[in-house]
Amino acid sequence: MHGAVREDPEADELVALLLARSEKFAELWARHEVANRSGSIKRFLNTLVGTLTLDCQILVGDNAAERLVVFAPAPGSEDAAKLGLLAVVGTQQFAADPTVGP
Repeated sequence: MHGAVREDPEADELVALLLARSEKFAELWARHEVANRSGSIKRFLNTLVGTLTLDCQILVGDNAAERLVVFAPAPGSEDAAKLGLLAVVGTQQFAADPTVGP
């Protein structure tokens, strides 16, 4: 499989061209040291603390049917502090402001 889609003539053609023209590519291709991308950066907008930028890791079970999605802030970051604040604020209930009319 060369592309994200199993049958991808353009990807197949590109790989064949690179294999023919580059010994280094052929060496690396033969090793087949690849993996599925399992992480990225996600941004969330929260009404209380604003934008949260979190690392997203997707952990895949051995059977590939189970996935665990983990969101975490960079240690010591502003986003970590915002999550800490949400851990406290998220447990509180606020009474309606009687000075604000309907």
